Amino acid sequence: MGIRLRHLKKEDAQYMLEWMKDADITQYLDGSFEDISLDGCEKFILSSAFRISRQDFAIADEMDIYQGTVSLKNIDDEDMTAELSIVLRSCAIGSGYAIEAIRQLKRIAFSGIGLKKIFINVDRRNMRAIRFYEKIGAERIKDEGDIICLLIKNDL
Repeated sequence: MGIRLRHLKKEDAQYMLEWMKDADITQYLDGSFEDISLDGCEKFILSSAFRISRQDFAIADEMDIYQGTVSLKNIDDEDMTAELSIVLRSCAIGSGYAIEAIRQLKRIAFSGIGLKKIFINVDRRNMRAIRFYEKIGAERIKDEGDIICLLIKNDL
């Protein structure tokens, strides 16, 4: 399985919109995706190159087809921390793409940017995501209200 992380491009918008319109994918995500249009996806992609406290990457398969997005959000230059988010198209779930994307993102975050910690905030009802993050070594550090916070350690 050969995936790579790359910058988002306009051609990804149709595939991004696919997961945004999939209620099984978005049910535990922050925000409302119901009113998002293809134009809205394209605007998000174009603006992603200019964000300072956030880095978004396309998860592209061996044919360079967009399979999902993995992001570092809320990058804190003082504490050298960020929050990870990842979302895949339904056809990519269970493919191993998420594990490889996070492995590559950890290299960017810890070795490239110099982050010290990466946090993940997960809706407590999203048991599939929680099990996945714990399987890849994320540690629960806070369990309050509707959100479970996990920590990804630098094991590079």
